[in-house]
Amino acid sequence: WKELGRVVKKGSKALMMSMPVTVKAKADAKPEGDAQDGGKDKASHTLFIARRNWFALHQTEPLEGAEPHDLEAKAPATWNPAHALAALGITREDFQSSDGNCQGYALPESRRVAVSPLAVEPIKTLCHELAHCLLHSEQGRIEDGPELTRSLAEVEAESVAYLCCAVLSCGNLEASRGYIQHWMQDASAEQITEKHARRIMGAADKILKAGRAAPAEAEV
Repeated sequence: WKELGRVVKKGSKALMMSMPVTVKAKADAKPEGDAQDGGKDKASHTLFIARRNWFALHQTEPLEGAEPHDLEAKAPATWNPAHALAALGITREDFQSSDGNCQGYALPESRRVAVSPLAVEPIKTLCHELAHCLLHSEQGRIEDGPELTRSLAEVEAESVAYLCCAVLSCGNLEASRGYIQHWMQDASAEQITEKHARRIMGAADKILKAGRAAPAEAEV
């Protein structure tokens, strides 16, 4: 965790996983068979219990001065996350989810977003969550995880993030395309209309312009 700029909270108890592991003995170590099994060798096995201890994300806290996901530091020089948030009237809160696989989440109704300190692509994730706030305020909280069922909303949000990252020359665009294709499996081509394309382009344009303008000059 220290390599990620975090430290385990005092009093936290490590989580433990115990997993049985069966290993076959080598052929030359097998005992000879008896008359009842036709002289065939009996397989010999050895059972081990593998134990691993770890602390989950919610059991850690940032090291002072070592927060690894400083969005401003990871953003391109031509686009400022803080300016974008201020211009769009969206607040970034501390990441509250205990799901280590969750990259970020949005609460569109209250115009709040959060990005995981472990997010692989924090700028792309931020753009994705901003898109949810701009496009899906009627859907309440939308969390990026395996439980999502709003396929079309995910296609829209990730398409916005893809366009933003393509323009800013950042992020893993191949992974983003894969994410879009994954959610397209549950959203038929007929559902993606010209209206959705306009919504996607419009949201991406707003996010890009908001991050390029100084707070006093930005348009909400």
